[in-house]
Amino acid sequence: MEDFDLKENFKLGLFVSLIFLFLLFLISTFKPRNFAVFCDVGQGDAAYLRLNSTDILIDAGPSNKVLNCLGENMPFWDKKIEVAILSHPQKDHYGGFLYVLPRYKVDYFLMPEVEGEASSFKKFEELLEKEKAEIIFPTAGRVFKINGTTLTFFWPTKDFINSQLAKDLNDYSLIFKLNFRDFSILFTGDASKWVQDRLSQWSKSKSPLSLKVKILKVAHHGSAKNLSKEFIKLADPRLAVISVGKNNSYGHPSQEVLDFLKALNIKVWRTDEMGELKIDLVEKL
Repeated sequence: MEDFDLKENFKLGLFVSLIFLFLLFLISTFKPRNFAVFCDVGQGDAAYLRLNSTDILIDAGPSNKVLNCLGENMPFWDKKIEVAILSHPQKDHYGGFLYVLPRYKVDYFLMPEVEGEASSFKKFEELLEKEKAEIIFPTAGRVFKINGTTLTFFWPTKDFINSQLAKDLNDYSLIFKLNFRDFSILFTGDASKWVQDRLSQWSKSKSPLSLKVKILKVAHHGSAKNLSKEFIKLADPRLAVISVGKNNSYGHPSQEVLDFLKALNIKVWRTDEMGELKIDLVEKL
């Protein structure tokens, strides 16, 4: 009699668990949340966005830490990233893709048309080739749209890419604005001050660029060498996000950058202090 009760209780518990998981599946599927996450990947960049059930990954940090971010924020059954973006070919931005690409299918992969110098970048290229994603090399003026999200690219220009004169890979960083409904983020990779100043000049020209956004991903982890005050003023964000490793050897973020953002009354969120930063798109910043 006791054995019979144990079996029945086990079956009942299993049935209830399956019903619970099914309800979670239904809630996640039919009531999608729209949010952005700046992942805590140490000294590097990675941002994950889920917009209208479309998964977008922008950079992937230096290591496998990005998998924790994806595991916590993507639905457990979802193994496809519709859009992946590499801002530029340095390992603190592409390293995590060495772990992401074998585990997730990618439909579109956007990156600047420039080669990385490290041997690990060759491994990244091999994995990307196996992935068979559609590879896009966006340049200034390109607009990419998917399921209600618009990506507008400001940098690099075709002429700059063709010249291949830049010695610093940071100068090739994709700079683009992401728009979803009335929500906007400006991604800057590790763009140098020179690049940001150039965009600032264009923004005030006869054919102005609209740099103004709600959120700015601060360039190069808050380095003072990459601080363009005019660029930040034109972006005029309500929130500045600094993706940076705790106690890093570079001294990032610079106190000069922090003081300048404070002087403009811009709220600052840092991954080294706050860990993973999750922003629900219904929030008022």
